[in-house]
Amino acid sequence: MSVAHKVLTTNLDRNSAERALFARYVVHLVGDIHQPLHSVALFNKTYPEGDIGGNREKVLLVNGSTSNFHSYWDAGAYMVQNDSWRIVRPMNMQNLTALKDVANSMIKKYGP
Repeated sequence: MSVAHKVLTTNLDRNSAERALFARYVVHLVGDIHQPLHSVALFNKTYPEGDIGGNREKVLLVNGSTSNFHSYWDAGAYMVQNDSWRIVRPMNMQNLTALKDVANSMIKKYGP
């Protein structure tokens, strides 16, 4: 039994930093499994050195700005946000507020 499995399947009635850390880790791993850009790279005439998992491929957004394909995909293809802004790193206050709103609505719906 892995440490993560043990921590996540015991003390179910308690919220702890350790449980939160391992839950985040499991979510990250599951996300990576569903994220082909974390495990592949395109090599062709345009990208003889590889596209670095989509980081060299540019996407034109509805608002006229551009993003690399990997960031676009990681952000859920911007499904969570409106067309007038995009998630930037480090996050600005508008992005942070929008993500907190999504998180709070999920907590209301599913509980802490």
